[in-house]
Amino acid sequence: MPKEKIFDIRPPLAKKRKEKKKEKLFWGKSFLFGKKAPGNKKRELTKEKKKSVFFKGYWLLLPVGLFVALFLFLHFSSRAKIEIWSITRPFSFEKEVEAMTAIEESNFSSGMIRGKIVTEEESLSRTFSASGSAINELKAQGKVRVVNNYSLDQILVAKTRFLSGEGKLFYLKERMVVPAGKSVEALVEAAEAGPEYNIKATTFSLPGLLGSPRYTAIYGESANAMSGGFRGTVAQVVSRDLENGEKNVENELSLILKKKLEEKFGSEFSLPGDAVDYKVGEKSFSAEEGDKVDNFSVFLKMSATGFAFGKSDLETLAFHLAEKEISEEEIIKADSLKVEPSVKKIEWDGKELYLKLKVSAIAVRSVDPKELVKALAGKSLKESEILLSSYSAIEKAKIKIFPFWVKRIPQDPRRIELELFDNSL
Repeated sequence: MPKEKIFDIRPPLAKKRKEKKKEKLFWGKSFLFGKKAPGNKKRELTKEKKKSVFFKGYWLLLPVGLFVALFLFLHFSSRAKIEIWSITRPFSFEKEVEAMTAIEESNFSSGMIRGKIVTEEESLSRTFSASGSAINELKAQGKVRVVNNYSLDQILVAKTRFLSGEGKLFYLKERMVVPAGKSVEALVEAAEAGPEYNIKATTFSLPGLLGSPRYTAIYGESANAMSGGFRGTVAQVVSRDLENGEKNVENELSLILKKKLEEKFGSEFSLPGDAVDYKVGEKSFSAEEGDKVDNFSVFLKMSATGFAFGKSDLETLAFHLAEKEISEEEIIKADSLKVEPSVKKIEWDGKELYLKLKVSAIAVRSVDPKELVKALAGKSLKESEILLSSYSAIEKAKIKIFPFWVKRIPQDPRRIELELFDNSL
């Protein structure tokens, strides 16, 4: 084997030691598995080493920092909700006011509001049943052709008797003349009432001609049965039927007329029921008391004149009057005002309507929300309670602060919510 030269192996060893020294100088030992990092991944492993050191030494600082940040955020963004119940009192009063057609605008200070008069007319007919009863007897009637086969004319007076073959007697209704050799139609009526006289078509003799040659030459014959004979109980019109029928038609007409008046006035005006004057113009009945009929009709023609007043005007006037009943420290609760008008007197000629008003409402001690929020801003809970209790208008109050550990009202008014109530709820 040839003998090695020293300079043949020293340069590689020197180069290797130089690279090792350089590696230790810049990077030291790798933190990855306790080994040296390969030359082409030195920078990557160094980043991993740094992350590992951070998470091993400082991971506990992150949740603490987040908690502190959240605490400070909630503390300095705290909000307060304050609920206030004001002192209230119900009150009521009565007042007389006047509605006039002569004014175009209401005068609330004088207690006068606009009025309006309208007249409408309507007619109506209704049919009603008779409630009475009576024994009714009717005689049968019919037509008979009187034949004169005698040589002379025959005069027959009213009530001339006609006797049927069954022995039923009928009377001629009117005087008549039957020419010789001819026949004339006549109307006859049964001698008595009853259905037994509703006989079939038959031949009639004239008992008054008995004993003369005319008896057989002059006779009567019917082509149809007699009818109308009746005996029994039937309906009958009594006085209360006529009175009730008239009253019912009048009431129905009144409702129709009032509706027509309200439509003509429009929604702007209010028409009390007792501010309408009804008058009956025409009246007729199809039957009279004692008539034996099942039904009868009633006809009425009526007019109605109404006196109405402005709805909003009355409410405004009532509110104006109610304000005079409360102190300067009070206000009227919204939607608590109630007005009950009633007609005291109407002067149709003077076109004036006098109303009596019953007014009721709830008075609430007023609280200035802006002033109260300004006074409470930045106060502690104890200071806020003392401040709220000093207000004579406040019945009770509740303070809610978020988050719960904050014991002071926020300084910023925008983070203070104030809600007002009254003890009438």
